[in-house]
Amino acid sequence: MLGFADLVIDGAFIIKGIVIRAAKDDPSHQMVMFPSKKGSGQHADKYYDIAHPITSEAHQKAKELILEKYEEAVHGNA
Repeated sequence: MLGFADLVIDGAFIIKGIVIRAAKDDPSHQMVMFPSKKGSGQHADKYYDIAHPITSEAHQKAKELILEKYEEAVHGNA
C-alpha cells in the first residue's frame, strides 16, 4: 500500500478511503482502488463497490488526478 486519498467532486460530494497501491505484477505501476466492503454469509469471499466512477472516462480522469496529486505529495511540486 502506498497511500490513501479522498476525492472531492465539484465541492459537493466526497469519496473517502480510496487506496493507492503498487500493482502485484509490476510494483512500479500504481493502482487506484475505490472503496469497497466485504460481503457476508455466502458472499463473504466477494467485495462490493461502495462508490466508484461509472464511465470509463470518469474512472480514467479520477485515476489520473489521484495519481498526479499522489506524485506531487511524494516528490513535491516539480
